[in-house]
This record gives sequence, structure tokens and C-alpha cells, in this order.
Amino acid sequence: MKPYEKASSHINAFIAAGCRLAGLMLLCALGLALCCAPVWGATANTDVSAATPEVRNMPAPEDPNASGSTYSISVDEGIRNGTVEASARLAAEGDGVTLKIKPEYGNGYAYTVEKMSVTDTRGNPVMVIYEPSDKVYYFTMPAADVMVSAEFTLTLTEATLTFTLAAGGKSLAYNVVTEIDASEYGTYITLASDTTQLSVVESNANAKLIESENVGYGFDGPVPEDIQFFELTISVSSLTDLPFEAYISAGENFAYFGARINDISNGSVTFALPWPKVGTEAEFEGSIYRGEGSDHPYSYGFSFSVAGVADPPPVNPGGGGGGGGGGGGEPEAPAFDVVNETNEENVSSDTTLTLHDSSVDANGVSTTDVSSEAIDALLDMAQRHKDDLPDADGEAIINVTDPPGEGATEYVVNMKREDMQRLIDSGLVDTLEVRTPRGSIRLHKDAMQGLEYDENGNVKFDMSTFDYDGRPGVDFTVDNSGVEVVEVDGTYGIQIRIPYELREGETAEGLVIEYIRSDGTTEIVTECRYDAENGYIYGYVEHLSKYAVAYKISLFSDVPASHWANGYIIFLASRGVINGMGDGTFRPDANVTRAQFVNMITKAFSTAKVGAPVQVYPDVKATEWYAPAVTWSYMNNIANAIVSNNLFRPDSDLTREDMATLSNNASVGMALRLKENASPIIFNDEADISAYAENSVQRMVRCGIIAGMTEGVFLPGGTCTRAQAAKVISELLSKM
Repeated sequence: MKPYEKASSHINAFIAAGCRLAGLMLLCALGLALCCAPVWGATANTDVSAATPEVRNMPAPEDPNASGSTYSISVDEGIRNGTVEASARLAAEGDGVTLKIKPEYGNGYAYTVEKMSVTDTRGNPVMVIYEPSDKVYYFTMPAADVMVSAEFTLTLTEATLTFTLAAGGKSLAYNVVTEIDASEYGTYITLASDTTQLSVVESNANAKLIESENVGYGFDGPVPEDIQFFELTISVSSLTDLPFEAYISAGENFAYFGARINDISNGSVTFALPWPKVGTEAEFEGSIYRGEGSDHPYSYGFSFSVAGVADPPPVNPGGGGGGGGGGGGEPEAPAFDVVNETNEENVSSDTTLTLHDSSVDANGVSTTDVSSEAIDALLDMAQRHKDDLPDADGEAIINVTDPPGEGATEYVVNMKREDMQRLIDSGLVDTLEVRTPRGSIRLHKDAMQGLEYDENGNVKFDMSTFDYDGRPGVDFTVDNSGVEVVEVDGTYGIQIRIPYELREGETAEGLVIEYIRSDGTTEIVTECRYDAENGYIYGYVEHLSKYAVAYKISLFSDVPASHWANGYIIFLASRGVINGMGDGTFRPDANVTRAQFVNMITKAFSTAKVGAPVQVYPDVKATEWYAPAVTWSYMNNIANAIVSNNLFRPDSDLTREDMATLSNNASVGMALRLKENASPIIFNDEADISAYAENSVQRMVRCGIIAGMTEGVFLPGGTCTRAQAAKVISELLSKM
């Protein structure tokens, strides 16, 4: 089979390209699904004129013989993309007025009238009639001044698109290739291309192909061995008069390849595309466009695919070909791949970069270097899907896998300083997760920005595993330019994850993460939760160090497994947030007091830094057991809204609207990142909710923290039980 015949057999759409580089063939199927998708109704800055000739057969206003009152005709100065000329500036009631329309047009584009309107000074519309034979509009003058306005819509006319290729600094000569001798050319590339014209079928419709001609491009001379990219230039004839932008991104399942824009000028855009490895394939899509709100918005879309295919050894491999690559071997596995998933529950767009080139040494240390090309692919994918889910956070996940048959006890992931900075500056990444088979570190963007680098420094994520009473432990560290990072900026900026499978007899509520100090003492991470669906426990920590999975089940004699709040109560008791009444009971149906609830908040969240108590209210002495918590709530403006006459009333039963107010104020004051993705509820007794509590009640409903009682009522003045309080605190911890 001849090379150009081989290339033709791999065409996916309109264009196919192949190359033999040391026995490899590149097949580039450039399938131009070019569509004409203008932005309708957009406007652009255009000179506007309103001509002022007299109405035919009507005396000029200056004529002394003119009788009767006349009214003015004004043309809206805000008209864009065309002009409107009225046949007169003044006219009497009942006179006919003609409007001539001149839409703007240029090379490859034209505007058409979308809407024509005439209104009088009272805002009443005046009937406007279009006369097709004369291509004019006319109306009958009312007894009032009028304003003429028009809107124009962009329509793209026919455009010719051409494509050129270059590699190794050399242009691919236009050449109908019938046969290529490997001994003469060495490595070479062939391209079956389409010279394509586009025609707009109708407004808002895809363009159709009206002409197609296959031609070949032959590379005159061998491709340099160190070539890494080839260039594709797309020129659109109609864009020589219009400025434009462009983008390109890899397809969902083929993100191994990166791509970048090298140049945009004078109706052309040049993309640099990686030279593919054997056995790899990538799909790209992009657009040449002018954005909405700019002059002459429009869009030409395109897509193409690239594949590296093993080619049989040439009959005569001389002339720089370098010998055969051999077509019978296994394809080389890609170094990484990228996928994107929309997480509607978490309201996030999750882009996962999975790395396949980790190495494990004799000591069980897995080391992975994240390349700049991999970060390119991650950002390309994130950009492509950033608008899939409105108001979604961008999550970037760097996923390290174990080599087949090899396990590791320590995982080291290295990233270049400039690549970390690119993630921060992209505006696409709200959270970065470095994930390994034994543990993960997640950094919020506030924490990412808190990392500082020296001129040549990089960042190293290190997760070393150990056994902790038969359960997994991980020593989490981030080494920044040779200096271990202990703390980072940002409240709740660090989340750690440890994979774990529940054992027989264990409950998710009793599972916790413990911080292990250097002296061997421990401290429970209260802000932790087991994710049964994904098989890991996660927790928010203030610093990086040694953490391990532990089981701390706590039960009360008056809270049976069948109690509706059993799980919430165990969850808080296992974390030391609640201790019961001292006699082995919890008394779930007893009312909770204001002091008890504020104290529960301070014990549940590590950011509630309780200091020495002071008497901030006349009815709260500094010696009371709850005084530290009340002092904290006062200093952080948590409880001030529910205080009246400067009295806290610590022993009073907590009302439902005050519970919502305290919960909301605490979540805001402690910067809890709650997702407001639950449906709002209109309660039947909404009018009974106090003004200070209205916003808090609705926000806590939207965050899924609280709900109403039966029959669509909230009962804002009703009291709260200890079980209900446990549920609310548990939900606050679980939905961070």
C-alpha cells in the first residue's frame, strides 16, 4: 500500500495526516465539522446617520404656505451595525414617512434587520409596514413626536477555509503525492486535506459543505529527530476584515495530547500540536470566534483527530529513516490521561489527571513527577467544562496510581513551581487534590496561594504510611523548596483523606481521625467524616503531620439503635462534642438550652478558639462552665442577634429560629464552605419568623442543615430538643 493510500484509510472526517518517524506513522484526521454559529442580536459600535430629506409631496416645514402642526422624527443614536434614514425630520399628522435601511456588511459577513420600531413620546408603538418591492419601511405620522429604532443581526456569508502544515521549522510543500520513496525522504508526513467552502443555510443553522477536494501535502526532506510539535494553520477568508480570538482543547477521552495557540493574525490562527507516540490518539476541538459584546460577534467551530500508528519497517530504511520501528510490538502506554466529571451533589466540575509513569524503589517509595504537559492537559480539560454546571467550583485532582504488581508505602509527588502557579492563576481551580492509593491531600485555593516559592523551588507532596493499632496512618507533608510546610493560609484550607473499609461491627459514625503528636499523645479531629460510598475518611486539619484512623464508639443507655437521632448522637459523642448527662444517659427528648447549644458549637469546630472567659453579659458570670463559649460567641458576633436587653438568658430553652440564627452565624464566622444546593422551602408560618432570623432560616434550609416540622410549618418559636441540636451540629460538620 502506498503511503498516501494508507493515510486515506485512517481519515476520520475530512483530513488525515500520517508520518513515519523512525518507523512511526502519524495519522491526522482533520475533520472540519465547521459550523457557522453567529451570536445573534449582538451589537457593535457603528457610525449612525439620520438623513433629512423632505417627505415627497409634502411642503417643507420652512415653507410659509405650510399649514397645520408638524411633529419631529428622530432616529435613535444607539442603533448599531447599520443605519436608518427617515424621509423627513418633520411631518404632519397623517403624512406618510419612509424609512430606508442600510445594514452594515463586509468581506464574509453582513447584517440583516432583526427589528424595526417607531414609538411616540408617550411610549405608544406606531405601526411600521415593510414594502418588499422597494425594500423600505413606512409608517403614518401620528400627532406626536416619534423615535425610530432598529436592531440588526449578524449573518455570515460564504467563507473559504484553507489549511497548511509545518514541522521542524519547514513548511509542508503543497504537492499531490503519488508515491514516496523512504530512501529518498527518510521520515515523512502525508496529509489528505479538504479545501472547504462554507455556506450559511439559514440563520442559526450549521454550515454545510458545498465543495470538497482531496489534495496531498508532502514534507520535502526528513523530519528532524528532535521534533516535538507540528503546526496547523487555519485561514478563513472572511476574517481578514474582522478581528478574532481562538481556543483549542483536547477531547474528553484523549487528553494525553496538549495543544497551544502560537499565533493569531490577519484571519489565521496557528496551533502547535504534539507529535504523537505510537498507540496514542487524541481528539481536538476549537473555535475561531469573536465574543459577544464585541464588534461583529461570530464563531467558526472545528475539530480534528491525531493518531500515532505503528508502521511496518520500510523496504529500504536508509536516508535518515533510522531503521524500522516494528509494527508488532505493544503500543506504548500514555504517560497520563485526563477526564472531567460534573458533580451535581458537590456543585463542582472535577477534572482528574491520572499519572501512569510512577516508579517504586527498593524501599517502597513511589515517586511521580508531574510534567508541564500534564498540567496543560488538565487546564485544557477544565477550561472546556468550566460552564457545564452553573456556579460550580473547579476541582483539579492529580491521581497517582501504583505500577502493575507493585505497591508502595510512601508516595512522593513533585510539581514545578511555575506549574503550581499556573493552577493558582488560571481561575479554574478552587481546590487541588493530590491523590495516592494510600492517602490524599486537598488544598483550597486560599491554602494554595499561601505556598511561597524561591526562585528555583518546586513543591513536593509526601505521604508516608504507618500502622496505628491495626488501622492505617499517614504522615502528610508538603515540602516547599526544601522547607517543610507545617501550616498554610486559609481557614479549613487543608483536607486529608485516608482510604479505609469498615470492619465487621464498626459504624461510620464511630470512625474518626486522630492527630498523633510527636510525644505520642493524640487529639481527635472533630471535623472528620467517613465517606462510605467512596471508601475513605476525610478530615479538615490546621496543619500537616501524622494522622491515623481510629474507632471511638460512644453509646448512651437511653438512645437505642432505633432512635431517629441515634447516628447523629453517636457521631458527636465519638468526637467528644457531647458527653451526656454524667449518668450514662443523653436525654435526647429534653430541651436544649441556649448555653448548651453554644457550647456544643465551640467543641465541634477547631476554629472556635475559646479563650479565657470574661463577663460579657450581666447574666453570664465568668465562673460559669459555659462562660468561655458564650464569651467566644460574643467576641465573634455569633449570638448577638438573639440577645435582648443585653441578656443572654443561658438557661432558657433554645427556640428553633434562634438555633437557625446561631448555626448560620457560626458557619459564616468560621468560614464553613457550605453548599447552598437544597431547594428553598416556603413555610406556612413564615410570617411568624422574627425579622432577625429570616435569612438564617432560609440559608440553613438551602444548605440542608435544618428543615421544617410536619405539614409545612417551621414553628420558629418552638423549643429544640437535645436530639434535634445533635442533628444540626452533625449536619454542619458533615456538609463542610
